[in-house]
Amino acid sequence: MKHLNKHETISAICIGMTLSYLVLAPLMADVILAQSLGFNYPVISHYPRKLAYRDKPLNVVAHVGADTGIQKVTIKVTYGDKSIDGKMPERKTGGVVPVVVVALKDMDIFSGPGSQYKKIGLVRQGEQVNVTGVRDGTYRIQTSNQIHGYINEEGTGPILTGHSYGVSLPVSMTKFSNLSYQIFATDMAGQTASTDVVQVSLMTPEKIAALRSGKKVPGSQETSTGGKSGFGKVFPWVFLAATGGATIYFLTRKKDKDQDVTVDVAVQWD
Repeated sequence: MKHLNKHETISAICIGMTLSYLVLAPLMADVILAQSLGFNYPVISHYPRKLAYRDKPLNVVAHVGADTGIQKVTIKVTYGDKSIDGKMPERKTGGVVPVVVVALKDMDIFSGPGSQYKKIGLVRQGEQVNVTGVRDGTYRIQTSNQIHGYINEEGTGPILTGHSYGVSLPVSMTKFSNLSYQIFATDMAGQTASTDVVQVSLMTPEKIAALRSGKKVPGSQETSTGGKSGFGKVFPWVFLAATGGATIYFLTRKKDKDQDVTVDVAVQWD
């Protein structure tokens, strides 16, 4: 057996330590990250439906997770002069879904599920984002500064996983000009978290199409002198500025698999 001299021994030890670090460092980083980012309360990752079609079912979907597991998810809906609470069931086809992920590198945020869409922001390496939907190898996300968009699934690491919950609010609730809802989640330890109250404007397809195109909203009031109301002229632009073009884009997409397909459970609260 060949005996290494002192210099060769030190070199071999250094090389071994370097190789071990390269192999084990990513694994240790994941372990440390998972241990250091505990969630004391449930996390509700939800894309708020602030604009929807009137007289049509409204699908509300959320990704929900907790360190201890989820006991129940409920939703409170206010419409007309009524306020009703109901269960928000786990979606049967959802399986385990990401709730919170961390960016492993700088990543562009796009307005749709792919790099062919408009770039609307940037997620920095190490930044945590909530995942509100999964589609075609991309995550629909919400950043801490309220940017909603899509990033590539690759280049992210899971921080918290959970399940997808959803309901279809019936036409009896969407026949008004607006409604509001709030989602609540309780974990197995009895801790409860909730979203902000989401105010939904319910409009006809014609009005939503006008908003998307920037044209005058049909049905705007005339002034007492017979001319067009200044409010009617500027309303689409005020609305666009207030909600953001990306908001209208997301909320009115006809092919968005996460929101516009029928949710597994239709809750008929009348």
